This record gives sequence, structure tokens and C-alpha cells, in this order.
Amino acid sequence: MNDSNKKFLSFFDVFIFVVFINSVFIIDVVKHDNSRYYLALLMSLTAPFLVIIAFRLKPVWFAVLSFFILIIALIYDVQLLEYRNYVNVSTWSTILDSYIDEAQEFAKGMHSKTFGLMLFQIAVYIIFLIKSFRLKFIVFSKKIRRIALVLLLLLVVDFTFKGASRKSFPFRGLYGLGDYIVTKYRESRVLNKKASYDYETVRLPEFDAYQKETIVIVIGESLRRDHLEYYGYPLPTTPLMKRENLIVYTDVVSAANQTINTLKRVFTPVEDLDDKAYWDKPSFITTFKDAGFKTFWITNQYVYGRHESQASFIAHETDRFISNRPNNYDEVLIPELKKVLRDTARKKLIFLHLMGNHAYYKNRYPETFNYFHPEKITDKKEKMIRYYDNAVRYNDYVLYNFLQLLKQQKGERTFIMFSDHGESLYDAYPDYAYHGTEKPSKSEVEVPLILWFSGEFKNHHPGIVEQVKNNKDLPVISYDFYHAIPGLFGIRFKDYKPENDFFSKSYVPKRKRKIINVNLELLEYDKLK
Repeated sequence: MNDSNKKFLSFFDVFIFVVFINSVFIIDVVKHDNSRYYLALLMSLTAPFLVIIAFRLKPVWFAVLSFFILIIALIYDVQLLEYRNYVNVSTWSTILDSYIDEAQEFAKGMHSKTFGLMLFQIAVYIIFLIKSFRLKFIVFSKKIRRIALVLLLLLVVDFTFKGASRKSFPFRGLYGLGDYIVTKYRESRVLNKKASYDYETVRLPEFDAYQKETIVIVIGESLRRDHLEYYGYPLPTTPLMKRENLIVYTDVVSAANQTINTLKRVFTPVEDLDDKAYWDKPSFITTFKDAGFKTFWITNQYVYGRHESQASFIAHETDRFISNRPNNYDEVLIPELKKVLRDTARKKLIFLHLMGNHAYYKNRYPETFNYFHPEKITDKKEKMIRYYDNAVRYNDYVLYNFLQLLKQQKGERTFIMFSDHGESLYDAYPDYAYHGTEKPSKSEVEVPLILWFSGEFKNHHPGIVEQVKNNKDLPVISYDFYHAIPGLFGIRFKDYKPENDFFSKSYVPKRKRKIINVNLELLEYDKLK
């Protein structure tokens, strides 16, 4: 076999290698049957050849560089086949921030077809790598190399301006990795700055330093309180939790009608529009750590992204951050909570951040929870509401399972659930559901707040429990959580304001509760429709 044949075969090998590495992406493109996806596929298949031609890469160097592309391909396989999602910034966070035991558990739960495809792609790469040591590429003229370089630059320009190449493989994954690196850098700067702030935390003596304590705080998503059965909703959306001995707060509104704008005001001393305190001071999570608690954040939300990063900065103040890939049903957090509850720390504060009732509602529950049968309803709006109610009923199941796990623990136990914001089901505008509107309805900010105390907590702190019950009908806005949640557990710190602690005798309700809309404008809650 002459040398020219070897050169020809080496390019053929590249083509075979590229096709198998792109196999899952090719299947996804065919499913979409969209011109932009086909263009993205063309870019994915031609980019390796352009790189080889433009830079006169030797086969061995191309194979070595392709190892990183193989890694992205394997991740891509998992995301598309296991989660029907793409490689993005949250994917990289899940991979790079996870503990080894979490990775091992995930590998055990992977479907055999995904695992088999990954092994096959690895085998193809190894064969290609071995061949690369003895094959050569055709060397092209300077003119052709310049043309290849120009085409590569066009791909980069298209990628930069969010064209088809951003959808292509591996650019989509590389973009997410770049976002992750930038976000982690910003996060480290934010957290380092916050870590230097001293809250001068003390704890009231009635809380025994040796007493075992477990606090579970669930952050719901897009859950409006008037669709909960224990708030008077006529349909059976909360059959499990309504049986529990809950303290139900009846007049709580969120600080904003979007997640991050609310959570910044729940966890840090930010009020109204000035969010400087969010960047300068740690969240109230730090006060619990100062008081001897080990803290955990378990999330089923996106971790990093255009809107999620600032929430993740709060979450990463905890001692341990556990992320599940988003768009799973929230019940995936049940075994995660079970594992965390087995932690030997005497005092634990655990946050569970749900996907909850986030749009699209029919994607938030398994088919077994299709209780209200929206598919049988012809009216578009009524159908959407029934999808939402199914999601609420599933949320009830998830919360109930969290609470049952907590009940199995020893010592003082507390369960708290609130939602980041509510939801408009055609309340704000006659043709609009969801949230984040410019002129929100009250339903977008009216949220549930429920508490459950164990017998041990009630016996040790009867006055606190009684006061919590006495205050349950007072008007509350969620930026007072920053004072009330630590205050409930006897934690005092230099920014604590007793008049903002709605669980205490000292609480002074706001005369006017002002919420923030999508345009970052302050609106009076009482004037919303």
C-alpha cells in the first residue's frame, strides 16, 4: 500500500471517528428536523477537517486534542439520553462540583443503552488513536489552508453571536464550560468578600448547645397559596399535608415575582431596589453556621445560568451543596434528603430547592399524578389550570415524604415550607399564565408559609410555638425571613431587627408592602389586581 493511500485512509478514519462521536447529536438533529439544527450538524462534521487543514495538525496531535471532544461527547450522551437535556453550565457544575460517591451512584443508575454507546465511542477513539501513530494527513496548499482558516473564523463569529454553531457539537458544551469557569470565578470573589463579614452571632441560652436539632426548609417554586387545599381551595390538591398538624400563615407575600429577586431578599438584608447588601454581606445561613449548625443545600433547580447564578451564590454558602440535574421530578430529592439526614452532625439545617410548579406544569409530575385529567378538558385556560393543580398535588406528595423522613429523626425537629413567588393563571392578563409580568396580579406574589414542630421542640420551647401561632394571620413580606428564620431558633446577630421578626412578639407589620416586578419597579401589593 503506497503512502498516498495511507493519507486518504487517514481522512476517512477522521470522518468515521467524527460521525461516531457525533452520533447522539445526529439523532437529535433528525428528531428536530429544523434547518438550523442541520446547519449545526454540518458545522460539527466539517469543523475537525477545517482545523486539520488550517493548522496542518499531525494525526497524533489531532487524536490527543480529540480526547477532550470525546469527554464532551460522553457527557452529551448522558444529558440527551438520560435527561433529554443539553450540555450547559449547570451540567458542568453537576460534574465538577459533585462528590465521588454521587458520581458512583449516578453511574450505577445509568441505562444500559447509554453506557453501551459510551463504551463504543471510547473504543472508536482508541482505534483512531492507535492508527494516528502511523497515518499521515494530506498537506494542502497555503491558499486552501487560508480558506479553511476563514471558514473556522466564520464559525467562531457565528458561535459568538448565537447562531447555528452554538447548537452544534461540541461548541454547545464548550460554551457551558466557559460559563461555568467565569461563574465560579465570580462566585469565589463574592463568597470570599462575604466571608470576611462578621455577624457577631450569639444564641439564646434556652437553646441547648448539646441538643440534637434538625431543621428542614423547603423552597417551593411558583406555588400560589390559593390552590392549596389547606388554604381553602375546593379541589383535593393537598390530601396528604392537610392531615399534618401544620401552622399555616395566611397573609404572606413574596418580595418579587421572580425567583432570584425574591431569594436575594429572603436570605440577605436586601430590601426594596438596592441590592448592595447582597454582594457585601453573607446570607442568614452563615448565622446558623456560627451557631454550630452543619448546613446543606439540595437543589433540583438549574445551578448556574443567566438568572440562576446569584441564587447559587447563596446556596454555596452552605457546608455541602448537592445538585440534581434539573427537570427531573422533585421526588429525586427524597433519597438525597435521606442521605443527608444520616449525617452525624448534631445540628443540621437543610434547604431543599424544588422545581415545584414551574412552567411547563405538565412536565412537573409523572403520569401517575394525572388526577384532574386536563386532557379531557377542551377549554384552553381550564386545561392549563388543571395541569397546574396536578403539579400542586404532586408537590404535596413530595413535601409529605420530606416530612415523614424528618419525623424519623431524634431531637428537636422543625419543617418550614414557603414558595419563592406565586403564579398568574390568567389573573394578570386574560391570555397569560406563569409569572414575571410587568403588571403582576396578587396571585403572582401571594405565597404559602407553613411550619411543623416536633413534640420535643414544643416541649422545650412552648412560648415560641405559641407566639408563632398567634402571629399566623399577620401580614408578612418575604424579605423579613432574613430576620425571622434565625430569630425563630434563638439566633441573634448584629443586623437582626426584632421588629422584622414576624415569629416574635416584637414584630411590627409593614403598613405598605412593596413588591418588585420584572422591570425592577416597586409596586404596592394592595394596589395589585
